[in-house]
Amino acid sequence: PGLGRFMLGTTSASDDGDFTLQPGGGVDDYQVSLAMGSATASYGFSVPPAKAGPMPDIALNYNSLRVDGISNLRNNQPGWAGIGWSLETGYVLERMDQTESGDLTGGNSQFFLVLNGVDSRLVPADGQANLFVLQDDPRWRVERLQSANANHPDTQREYWRVTTPDGTQYRFGGEFDDETGADLNSAFYVPVWDQTLCSAVVYKVCNQVWRWNLDRVEDANGNVVVYTYAQETNWYSSVYVPTYVHPNKLVQYVRGGYPARIEYTRKAGDGGVAPTDKVEFSVAPRCADPNTPGLCDWPEDYYDTPGDLACSGSGPCGQQEPTFWITQKLSQVTTHVWDTATSGWRGVDRWDLAYAFPTPPPYVDPTYGFPVPPDPFLDDLYGRYRKLELQSVTRRSPDRAQSLPPVSYSYTFLENRRNYDFDQYYHFPMYLSRLASVRNELGGL
Repeated sequence: PGLGRFMLGTTSASDDGDFTLQPGGGVDDYQVSLAMGSATASYGFSVPPAKAGPMPDIALNYNSLRVDGISNLRNNQPGWAGIGWSLETGYVLERMDQTESGDLTGGNSQFFLVLNGVDSRLVPADGQANLFVLQDDPRWRVERLQSANANHPDTQREYWRVTTPDGTQYRFGGEFDDETGADLNSAFYVPVWDQTLCSAVVYKVCNQVWRWNLDRVEDANGNVVVYTYAQETNWYSSVYVPTYVHPNKLVQYVRGGYPARIEYTRKAGDGGVAPTDKVEFSVAPRCADPNTPGLCDWPEDYYDTPGDLACSGSGPCGQQEPTFWITQKLSQVTTHVWDTATSGWRGVDRWDLAYAFPTPPPYVDPTYGFPVPPDPFLDDLYGRYRKLELQSVTRRSPDRAQSLPPVSYSYTFLENRRNYDFDQYYHFPMYLSRLASVRNELGGL
């Protein structure tokens, strides 16, 4: 495996990107927006119909604007579905201020909602502290509430509820299943230093949620959809944490995560009745090739993952601020229905996702117009800008005995807007891939 692909090292904010910033069925569509100039595409996953009430709408969505906005000044690790692609269930995100030491702090936070294709900032309603409206749609009622569960990871036990005009309620970061009590891992937390929020703690550091994920949808008739998540955690050294709390002053936080399971056809308040339908998401290591020995070594084979920002709880750790990134990629989506004859789950559909880490084209000397010759040092630099790229989606039967031809994706590299100095090894231009064409199951474009 390529020795020294991260030999230059990545700091929390560097030419590789600023990792201290929170990341914010068939081919249904591929088009170019005349208004925005963006190319979009989608792949929808068909799910078993609900016996009653709502069911999840799951799709991979591509938008070239996600790639256009990538720079070394932002968190530029693509999501778990590859560059330009997203598969989101919905969330409320908090943007916090950062202290000079690197710790985050509350007080002047801004909140944003992503749900059902809506992406909007939340603004207080009539000056109220815990009632909000969407900046772009005031008809949705948004409430910031407090959980009664003392085990909620947020020190203030905060979660969110959105009510739409049809009476459907969406809960974010409630963390626990109302019917079963199961931990849904929907609240992604980070330690903050704050005199007010952490007033009960002597050294004024406590956990606050930075991303509340959608974990429950309940319609006006009491039909429920429940979402469960997987979390990736990390540690960093906080200057505010005394050594009697941790000898290396370490604190733990959730650096990222993704949906793990969606269960539906359930009734509110009926904890004794299991759901009849579910969707599961499987992940694989975000390395060059998780199935080939020697191509999935940590961290050198994780091309777009800042492995040198990882710390364990045993310390010591040179990181003095939280960073946000993941080590996994979405590898499989499966759907299931409950089979009363066997009293077990029966698979319905399966989709396998394939990826690559393509190498950007050779850099061309802007003065003389010739490509830079191969060089091990420069090859290492190329590796630092190799991003996870979705290559294909293949629909199969649950036992893999039958499958359709894959839907495949082709890309082209374009240079992102970025100031660079060709004479400085650390400042090469950033070439990133954009979706160029989609080939469907029948071979058509």
